[in-house]
Amino acid sequence: MKLNRLKIFDVWRLRILIEKSLVEFDYYSEQKLAKVRSQHQIPSLLKACIDSRRIIYTTKEGSKIVGYLIGHNQAEQSFSLDWLYIEPKYRGQGLAKALLEKLEQDLSARGLVKIELISYNAGRYYQRLGYQFVSKIKVDNQLTVEQYQKGIKGESRA
Repeated sequence: MKLNRLKIFDVWRLRILIEKSLVEFDYYSEQKLAKVRSQHQIPSLLKACIDSRRIIYTTKEGSKIVGYLIGHNQAEQSFSLDWLYIEPKYRGQGLAKALLEKLEQDLSARGLVKIELISYNAGRYYQRLGYQFVSKIKVDNQLTVEQYQKGIKGESRA
């Protein structure tokens, strides 16, 4: 498996996988899913390829993108992990963990000290990787999700 930053020539492949993956996010309202779709159209993904505040990694088998990680700098020293997805048939192979480890290495080199994320159903997975539960929050006044954070060098910072 190859793990890379999103390349311009892979934007279309990533867009197809994002659309396919949204089926699994059935706990989100149609309104939220429509917003996600609009934020991840081809022009936005192309812009993200050159925006230093955004990170998009993909993992590929041959030329097929089988997983992705999308996030952005949230504050001066903090990063928000927005999406992490691996196609079901590729799960359990350590791909998500490899994407997260790559992210931590790159963010550490940039001087960022914290990753934050929200999760609806993968909290235990993130805790096994060293993320700490912060709080429960309500999204779109309907869905309760859990917020997690991790210090880049293994120490959590608030």
